[in-house]
Amino acid sequence: MKNFDLKFVAGIILVVLISRASLQGQNADYGFLGEQVFLLENNADTLTSGLLLEDNIFTNEQIDVITVRYDSDTVVTNRNGNQVQVQRLFDIYAPKDDLSLVYADGNIDQLPVMLVLHAGQGNKQTIADYAYEWAVRGYIVLSPSYRSDRLGVGYCHTYAKSIYLAAQDISAVIRTFSFLYDDLQSSNPIVDDNELAGKPIDGHSIFMSGKSWGGTSAFHAASRLIQEQWEDYLGAGEPYIVNGLEGPIDIGDSGGLHSTGRNQISNYEMPYDRIKGAICRTAAIFSDDQINYSVSPNKVPICFIIGTCDKIVPYVSRTTLGQDGLCDADLTYPDGTEVNSFTLYGPDYISERMAEADVYSKIITFCGGGHDTNGCVNELIERRGTDFIVDILSDEILPGVTDDIIYRYDFANYSNQCCDIGENYSYIEKCDCTDDNPFEVTDLEFIDMDGCDFLNECEIESICSLEPLSDGFIEPIDITSNVSIVKCEQGVCLQLSSIGQTSLEFEYFSVEGKELYNVVQNIEAGTNIIPVPSILPVNSVVILKIEGYKRIKFFLRAI
Repeated sequence: MKNFDLKFVAGIILVVLISRASLQGQNADYGFLGEQVFLLENNADTLTSGLLLEDNIFTNEQIDVITVRYDSDTVVTNRNGNQVQVQRLFDIYAPKDDLSLVYADGNIDQLPVMLVLHAGQGNKQTIADYAYEWAVRGYIVLSPSYRSDRLGVGYCHTYAKSIYLAAQDISAVIRTFSFLYDDLQSSNPIVDDNELAGKPIDGHSIFMSGKSWGGTSAFHAASRLIQEQWEDYLGAGEPYIVNGLEGPIDIGDSGGLHSTGRNQISNYEMPYDRIKGAICRTAAIFSDDQINYSVSPNKVPICFIIGTCDKIVPYVSRTTLGQDGLCDADLTYPDGTEVNSFTLYGPDYISERMAEADVYSKIITFCGGGHDTNGCVNELIERRGTDFIVDILSDEILPGVTDDIIYRYDFANYSNQCCDIGENYSYIEKCDCTDDNPFEVTDLEFIDMDGCDFLNECEIESICSLEPLSDGFIEPIDITSNVSIVKCEQGVCLQLSSIGQTSLEFEYFSVEGKELYNVVQNIEAGTNIIPVPSILPVNSVVILKIEGYKRIKFFLRAI
């Protein structure tokens, strides 16, 4: 990787540069969208072709990576209470200089920018693979290391503060990159050896994408663009002291929202209008006040990706009381206000507020999906994300509209973070399997992909085959005198006594109430030894319902 040391000129020259920044690039031509695009080497040999921004046009080896500093390094306290250095650097992924893109109507010399944000406690190295995923499709990618969550204290205590620190760093990255871009457009550039020179960049079309904490950071940085949209105490010079693992930690005043960054960009205004959209896997707020579009200089469209069984970020909302749940919710705010509850609001809630404010959003829902997206559907998710960007660049989105795209997993691809089914396995109306479901739901076929961890081998075609629990389904179990679990040559068997010959239905369920297997078993008079079906998942709790007998709950251990 190349290391790029910015050579800025401070003071009046910077102010002049800002005032005369060229308008070039504001009207980038995206007529190539949906058209066949060709990748050429040295303007001669065709290397590959495809739909730019949608297909993989480049290889990793055809991408340059340039490292830029956006602020001085700093130290934060991580979730374990350890001091960790945060390098305030970002990488720029861009096509190598000997490559060019053409289509039927001419050359392509401007590509949109994608800012990718790492998950909590990560850095630009941990998200490099994700950065390449966007770069090979033809995006100019920015990948920063930035301050992230928890800071060694309770999640609830520092959620607002951590998001603010992340948004500050994201602002500094965008302003640094935009400063360099504007300098390239100037008739009198002041940055020597600007390594963005010659790169096909549309600096007026900046998108963000992140997973987990990165998704939440993307939402807040894109949707809360000015100081008035943040809690007063975050940048008001007031100390904010909370109890950490080893005593009080002051996480108070950090300055203004756009105050971080190298000294040379201190007077460079945040280019609000260049932020065009954000893809969030996933995002949350914990106060209505955190969505205030009435004062926002830019209403940024958002694409949310979330599973209905996410145990970290709720689909709609989740409240923690006291110390029960995700974190310690006994909070004392800087003004002395004490509370003992903490509510997170997820994408479904946020999208309703966006619609009220006339802002476009898209929610990609995975019924039964958890916080970590099932690897079997990553390709599908990336396709929906690129669709979102192409629609924006093609000016095909409508303000105030919420697009719902809903998927139900094949059972074999079901998330390993699925929650208890309860009386209605679908959790929300969107996932309902009944014919009167007003939403259009796509049932995913079985997806056999490398790296996909299948959770069972049961003969169930869809989560719509699940049988929800009813009240009292799992009750205190006393194994009846007629049925017991015994060891046998096959491993585990059921021993059942009968006074006559008959046929009984055996139904096997998971502890959540998912029907795993059922079979009609012929029963002889006397003692019957019946092997437990080998198709059942091992090392798990199984519940057996036998017609006319009490339910049996047992643990099926691997032999």
